[in-house]
Amino acid sequence: MPGSAATSAYSNLYSVDGPTFVGLQRSQYVIPEKVTASIGYMFPALFDGDGVRINLFYTAYSAGAYSYVYSNDMNGDGMASDLMYIPNDVNELMWVSDEDMNAFKTFMENDPYLSTHKGQYAEAYAGRSPWRHLLDARIAKTFKKTIGNTTHCFEISANAGNILNMINSSWGLYKYGCYGNANAVSPLKVDHFDDNTPVFSMNKVNGEYPTETFTETYINTNQCWSLLLGLKYSF
Repeated sequence: MPGSAATSAYSNLYSVDGPTFVGLQRSQYVIPEKVTASIGYMFPALFDGDGVRINLFYTAYSAGAYSYVYSNDMNGDGMASDLMYIPNDVNELMWVSDEDMNAFKTFMENDPYLSTHKGQYAEAYAGRSPWRHLLDARIAKTFKKTIGNTTHCFEISANAGNILNMINSSWGLYKYGCYGNANAVSPLKVDHFDDNTPVFSMNKVNGEYPTETFTETYINTNQCWSLLLGLKYSF
């Protein structure tokens, strides 16, 4: 559900004919494909205890589902959650200027979903953000010492998360839609109606027409690389 209360769940349902006529659609949280792999190796022991263990963990997946919607109310139901029509040709639509028309044409051709679904209404959560690639590593060494009848074990470990981001600050991150919404891309706006025909304009980002959909990265502690040093004692 796209909301935590009845009002938000209803008004945030992306549709063509309004939230009362949604029909079957994808979940915004689905991850259709995901690749995982792991490999480990233990080097021979140099001191008392086990050898040095190294493990690598790889994960790749598309980080988010997106809906392509108008940025304002298209069908007059009072809610800006209307799935957009993807024209076969930009000349099908009326535009406030040739500049807006050409900007959207470039944007549409560069978008994997829009460019392959021309002549259709966009489906809810059908667009996918670029794949995110994660590589984690763990190195551990256990030392053992027997004193009397008790064996004391000390494990020293280092866990590195998102190594790719450690190598390059632009790697291993989510790619978000250029318009800032967490699950929607809204390139078009209904500027006005001319004899009941909508006239469109292209929404700008920071005063410029965007040319690609997924350009923004949001960096937080869940995305950046991390390093955890550990010491474990068991007996």
